[in-house]
Amino acid sequence: MKVTTEQLPPGQVVLTIEVEPERLAKAQEEAYRRLAERTIVPGFRKGHAPRHVVERQIGRERLQERIKDDVHDRLLPAVYEEALKETGIHPFATAQVEVTQEEPLVLKATVPLPPSVELGDYHAIHIPIEEATISEDDVNATLARLRDQQAELVPVIHRPAMLGDQLVIDLSGNVGERPIAPQNGIAYILSPTNDRPAPGFGASLQGLHPGESKDIALTYPADYANHDLAGQEATFHVTVHKIEEKRLPPLDDEFAHSTGEFATLDDLKASLRTTLQQQAAEAARRKQRQQVVEAVVRQAHTEFPPVLVEQEAKESRQRTINRLGEQGFTLENYLKLAKQTPEAFEAELRQQAEERVRTGLVLLKVAEAENIKVEPAEIEAEIEQAVAASKEPARLRRSLTAPAGRRSVESLLHERKTIDRLVEIATQAEAV
Repeated sequence: MKVTTEQLPPGQVVLTIEVEPERLAKAQEEAYRRLAERTIVPGFRKGHAPRHVVERQIGRERLQERIKDDVHDRLLPAVYEEALKETGIHPFATAQVEVTQEEPLVLKATVPLPPSVELGDYHAIHIPIEEATISEDDVNATLARLRDQQAELVPVIHRPAMLGDQLVIDLSGNVGERPIAPQNGIAYILSPTNDRPAPGFGASLQGLHPGESKDIALTYPADYANHDLAGQEATFHVTVHKIEEKRLPPLDDEFAHSTGEFATLDDLKASLRTTLQQQAAEAARRKQRQQVVEAVVRQAHTEFPPVLVEQEAKESRQRTINRLGEQGFTLENYLKLAKQTPEAFEAELRQQAEERVRTGLVLLKVAEAENIKVEPAEIEAEIEQAVAASKEPARLRRSLTAPAGRRSVESLLHERKTIDRLVEIATQAEAV
């Protein structure tokens, strides 16, 4: 048997294996005997009919095909294993094996190799945490959102509809030749971002008074997300029954008390300032952690077989499909709304999967270098904390205490502790 190897980046090697003609002939003869022993030929005991009779019974081409299939099923795995021993290669996952020539028998095996990671000098990385600052503008913006949530809708009589108003309307019409089912008494907010049922519809309602009707003609853009409507002409008939404007509550002590246990507006502002400061500090911590991990990954040299990325992309695609299904969407509908082609989605999915695989491998190597381990007591504490915060504690406990659930918790803790250590190193390096 002749074996040649060829490195195939990333993280793969190709074995070209040529089987000796004598070994192939022997395997073919053994395959024929097994087949002949299973073939019923009238007038002969099984396995005792002459070959030309067996060929006539089965058909020469079919017989040769069945012999070839038997040889492939039995000889190829044995030859592949021998080639691995001869070359000293240890596969990381199942190889792709294909026959490239029948006579003499030549096969090519693309073998995934174990991932390799070479870390850079991550102890020299300096990334301090950014100072979290909150301005009065931030506090005032939060106050404005709170006021908007408590705004009242007050009927408008003496002026026309304006942006920000809520209208009560009747709507009917056609898109192309298809009639739109009439909708009566529906609430419609005039907003620059509201393009239902068609772009420009809301702007066409400005200036109308209660009791007025209007016919509106619009054309959907050629690149509209809903391909069934793209480029279509539409006509709408609208009747306005009511106009309501948003009236904000006064920004005073009474408003502060209505939002919680606050005696004065200053108390509310102080509470908002504290909350925003905590949120900003947490955001700064998350940003630092991300920056540190990205810096460590950039320094590292990694090689891994495509099968890892393919598996991660497959799992990510399924998670996306499941999440969309819970929201009542299909992947096809989502891509239409996002104006993304299936090819672009798959390319993005694969890129993200490759980044996650590379990051995971680097963090595992760091954990090995820093001797990071997760103790059983830490796993138990993490499970208890998650269960205590869950709305379905019994179900979550069953899930997390199962073997797969515990492994997931352990993996999460292992990664978290590794990143904690990297952040500690980066912060200490900056302090020094």
